[in-house]
Amino acid sequence: MIYRFLTILLALGLGALPLAGCSSTESEPEPEAAQTSAPAGVDETGKALLTHEWHLEAFGKLGEEDEIAPETSITLSFKAGGTLSGTGGCNNYSTTFRTGPSSEITIRAIATTHMECGDPTMAQERAYLGSIAEVTSYDVGSDSLQLFYGEDEYVLLFKGQPIDEAESGD
Repeated sequence: MIYRFLTILLALGLGALPLAGCSSTESEPEPEAAQTSAPAGVDETGKALLTHEWHLEAFGKLGEEDEIAPETSITLSFKAGGTLSGTGGCNNYSTTFRTGPSSEITIRAIATTHMECGDPTMAQERAYLGSIAEVTSYDVGSDSLQLFYGEDEYVLLFKGQPIDEAESGD
């Protein structure tokens, strides 16, 4: 009985597969008021995030941040169009983001590779990825970035390395 049920579900799923890619390619032009020079996902104030590859130096409770483990590199790069990616010390990660007024930022669910590294690198990576997923606002300087989370009581502190415009996708 269960085998027959699974067979029917599989047949229905595969039968709908050819239709999954079918859709109208015509779309109405975007209203002029909605068009902007800022990439999707990034408002005008968020453009400064795109100019550097950001290297984590410390994170934790504001004013009591812990430095990252020695010989560990945690990076973050924001891209035009609203994607971000980096290394968590052991694994690569990526997601999407959107900036808003008053330096607001929303970071979506994060996808990572699944390599195992020893502690303290893995513990630090888990803490970092958990923290970045909770970020709600930012402050960006000429070569520094602060991402705030936990009702702005916690911070991720980054130092920036400039990116060539050709690399940043602008």
